[in-house]
Amino acid sequence: MKLPCGKNTISFEMDDVKIIEEFLAIDFEKYICLSDYKAICSYSEGIIESRVQSLTGISSRILYRRLFGRNVSDKDISKISLELISDIKPKVKIVLSEVSENLRLLSPSYDAKPQFSLKIENIEVNRHNDAQKLLSRLAKSLFFQIEMFTGYPLALERRRSVITRRRMRKAGFNISDIEFPKYEFDDKPLSIYFYGCSAQGMPLLEFLAYYQVLEYYFPVYAQAEAIRKIKKIIKDPTFRTDRDSHIGKIFSALPFKGQSIGNEKFQLNATLNECVDPDRLYSFLTETKSRVDFFSKKHKKSSTQKLSLNKQSPDLISDVAHRIYDIRCKIVHTKSDPNVSENEIILPFSKEADQLIHDIVLVKYLAEQILIAASSPIKLS
Repeated sequence: MKLPCGKNTISFEMDDVKIIEEFLAIDFEKYICLSDYKAICSYSEGIIESRVQSLTGISSRILYRRLFGRNVSDKDISKISLELISDIKPKVKIVLSEVSENLRLLSPSYDAKPQFSLKIENIEVNRHNDAQKLLSRLAKSLFFQIEMFTGYPLALERRRSVITRRRMRKAGFNISDIEFPKYEFDDKPLSIYFYGCSAQGMPLLEFLAYYQVLEYYFPVYAQAEAIRKIKKIIKDPTFRTDRDSHIGKIFSALPFKGQSIGNEKFQLNATLNECVDPDRLYSFLTETKSRVDFFSKKHKKSSTQKLSLNKQSPDLISDVAHRIYDIRCKIVHTKSDPNVSENEIILPFSKEADQLIHDIVLVKYLAEQILIAASSPIKLS
């Protein structure tokens, strides 16, 4: 069975009589699924309902205790709800309660614990995008209040991208491959690296953590690049110290020109050139077909910088640096500026954030290579 979901459909496979009977017991034909959230909507019934998740991982029982001020057992959760009605017409009703049977079947979850949902009733919408925007607006406003009173942040549960990331053992790995440490790594960037590892499920935070590992080494490797450029200028037989134009070439080779955008891009590019082997980077980028397909296309919301992976490009590291820096800017430049278009920012809990999976894997790989390049023989005393 398929249900509409934005411009696509969602398929349901029913190979059990009990599940078929459960579907037949609800008016499933009245519902559509929302593409961004684990949510359903019925235009005819005037209802939107979405699964809700805790951003801190607390259970429904603990949240209900915070909201209602008393202990609640799992079996009593179904009897308790928070109901709010608007003061203005239409009298829209919001209900925070246990997941309904309709939502349980049409947007399934593999979590066996009691879960709760946000239901909006008495609405007048007849388009998928309008329903999704209304759900998002009301939910964020309500959840902000709840966080202010209880200290527990909530969010609508997102319908995750089909692109997933698995924790995989390295091919051919055997426990005997692990050996006594020979090298040690700089403490501060290594701590930031592990912080990124702990942030899975929070793509923007994870990306920025790995980027900060790169950033930690910018002064070191950018300076090395500048020294090489200056040496090349000075060694030129035609170079004259008494000519201002020749001295100007030295200044133009210096990367430190204040806090300009070009300065940071230069440092990122210099750091990657110093620490990342182009051949190994190319092998990493072409390791899987899904990776090649992703990086070979433009993604306006994340980065317009494609990577040429049909054959190894001499500009590969430069293109990778441009892409990584572009994404970094779209994450941190979220200020309300009329000159900044919607395509120039990536917001938390957005579809674009979910689609950063391949870019996160890439920036993590770059962080690993730089940590390795900057390592030193371990000291035991």
